[in-house]
Order: sequence, then C-alpha cells, then structure tokens
Amino acid sequence: MIELDHLVVAAGSLHEGARWLQAMVGVAPDPGGSHAGFGTHNALLRLGSDVYLELLALDPEQPSPPRPPLFGLGERATRELLARGPRLLHWVVRTRHLPAAVKRLAKAAGVLPAAMGTATTMRRGDLSWSLAVEAGGSRPPGGLPSVIDWGGAIHPCSRLADHGVRLERLEIVAPTSTLSALSELGRDARIALTPGAEAGLTARIATPSGPATLK
Repeated sequence: MIELDHLVVAAGSLHEGARWLQAMVGVAPDPGGSHAGFGTHNALLRLGSDVYLELLALDPEQPSPPRPPLFGLGERATRELLARGPRLLHWVVRTRHLPAAVKRLAKAAGVLPAAMGTATTMRRGDLSWSLAVEAGGSRPPGGLPSVIDWGGAIHPCSRLADHGVRLERLEIVAPTSTLSALSELGRDARIALTPGAEAGLTARIATPSGPATLK
C-alpha cells in the first residue's frame, strides 16, 4: 500500500524558498537540516496530521557531494526552471514495503524499476529513513512519485508545529499509464488524478489567512 507522504517545493536557495512560501501561505517553514552526502538541505511545513511540505534547495555547505543531488536539483533543466522562481516540483508517497512498492509502480506505469530508484538509507539528526533514489539523482518519469519508508519511526508531522495550514487538494496530471499505477491513491479524498500528456502538480492549501495555490 502507498499513501501520500509529502510535497516537495524546490527553490534556488532555502532563503528564497522560505520567503516565497511565507508569502504564499502566510507561514514560515520550520527549520529542517542537511542531507549529508546528497547535496541538499530543507525546511518543513506541516500540512495535516499525515502530510507535510518539504522546501528543498541545494546545500552550499556541500560543494562536492559524492552523489547527484536529490530529485534532479543538480540537473541543468531543473536549475533553469528554478531560476524563474520556487515551485511545487515533486511529491513523495510512503510505504512499509519499499522494494515491492517500487517494482509494482514501475510495472503498472510501464517503466524500468531502476527509473524509480533503489532503496537508499538516509539520515538527518536522529531521523532515519529509506528513500528510493535514482542513480543519477533524477525524479521518476511520467509524474510518478518517489517512494519513502520511515521504517516504523515516528512520522515527521508529529514533530512539526501546527500552524493551521492544511492540504485540501492535490491535483496530479499525468499520462494514463502513470495514473493506473496510482489508482489506489484515489481513496484519498484530497487527491485528484487527471489524465494529461504533460505531468504536473497543483496543491490547494487552506491557511489561516485564506486559500493558497502552489504550482
């Protein structure tokens, strides 16, 4: 089984992203930390009891990480995209059986499992988890999510401050092959799956100051 875990907003820098996010939802994200060896660092914002937003940027304190940065942040196309401003770049689902979930998603979507990534142990402070990471650091193709397994650890939402910000709707536009792989997410009333030739994400957010839309 897979469930929505978190949204990834990427920015040219963490400072730029935090300012943009606060302007959009009226709340500054909570401090996160650095992903040592993966070239990125983050800040976090709770969007409910079981889902959060990760603000992600390249970490200038890691000038030469041993592997490509997460979610394609080191790729030229992504850098050019983020030069135009922060954006909702990616999304992540959680499971308790990561290798099996990766294989099943890949098969249903008609892609090679390697394109989804392989289970990779990551740590930040006292947190530890397993994330499917593609060898070159790229995001999965066709709008597919990355897959995470918290391994029984307490979910980050339980550690984040509740600022009254909630995910109301995540609109996922993707090819029909991708949507067939994600069909079980249709049970989540917050998720809308829409067929389209070009993948895209739109998050409708409820905030104390009114609705906000992240793209």
